[in-house]
Amino acid sequence: MPFRKTVYRFVVVTLYLNAGLIPWYLTMKMLGLKNSFWLYILPTVIVGFFVILMKTFIEQIPAALEEAAVVEGAGYLTVFARIIFPVSLPIVATITVFNAVNQWNAWMDNLFLVNDPNLQTLQLTLLNFLKQSEALAQETTRRMMGNQTSGHLISPQNVKMAITMIVTAPILLIYPFMQRYFVKGIMLGAVKG
Repeated sequence: MPFRKTVYRFVVVTLYLNAGLIPWYLTMKMLGLKNSFWLYILPTVIVGFFVILMKTFIEQIPAALEEAAVVEGAGYLTVFARIIFPVSLPIVATITVFNAVNQWNAWMDNLFLVNDPNLQTLQLTLLNFLKQSEALAQETTRRMMGNQTSGHLISPQNVKMAITMIVTAPILLIYPFMQRYFVKGIMLGAVKG
């Protein structure tokens, strides 16, 4: 493919040069991603780190596999669909897990670019709840001091921890099913032989 190295270098440079928060916000706004579901998808389509992982992994696939398929009469698309992609499933799963966890934990893009409560992610909702719980803690302390009894009031700290565990649970439940691909993809994609 012509310009392959140029495109690769351009993507890798994005790892080292960060435009900053204000240009990022203006770019997302100009692209029409403000208050849009696409805000969660489009910015993560090409990530320099994932490109490096995928390139390194695919370079490690033995050339004999591709050559054997070409000798049998397979075209480039067939070689990719029937050989390269199935062999690359571990790195695809690894990138999927990395991207899913990154998006799951992201709250800053929501904070700046989403005003619609229906589009807010769970992490931003958790952040807002944790901020509001400080006022709840002060009110609970005031009530407990007024009654001079511990009563049946629930500590705001306990509520914070419970909500945080509930928000973390989906990732903890999905990870064991993806672990075999994840570990294999990391080991094969990170070390060049």
